[in-house]
Amino acid sequence: ESLSVKPNVVTYVTLINTAAASGDLDSAERWLTQSMEADIWPTGAMFTSFVATAAKKGDMVSATRWFNAALEDGIKPNIFTFNQLMGCAAKNGDLEGAEGWFAEACQAGVSPDIVSFNTLINAA
Repeated sequence: ESLSVKPNVVTYVTLINTAAASGDLDSAERWLTQSMEADIWPTGAMFTSFVATAAKKGDMVSATRWFNAALEDGIKPNIFTFNQLMGCAAKNGDLEGAEGWFAEACQAGVSPDIVSFNTLINAA
């Protein structure tokens, strides 16, 4: 910013995805806050990064919180997001939870894919 170059949505998505991919949700959240302060609002890709990172850690509370935040912002989840939530439930030994996310995807009009079915099979 000191060189009069202002970050844009691509900049923030990259920073958020990089932090999230390394498992650093705190840094990713700081970048998200900074993007909103710069009047650059979260995209589906940003929210999906948070859901995926929390899910990989088996943190269903955080994954669900980020999923709900995306919905509140009017962002429609895709199958990748639902697969992450199903995987998180499966990782925690919660077959019923994985089935619930599968059903929610179907109710939202999101078509399951091979990953969805494999996740359910592995959760059983």
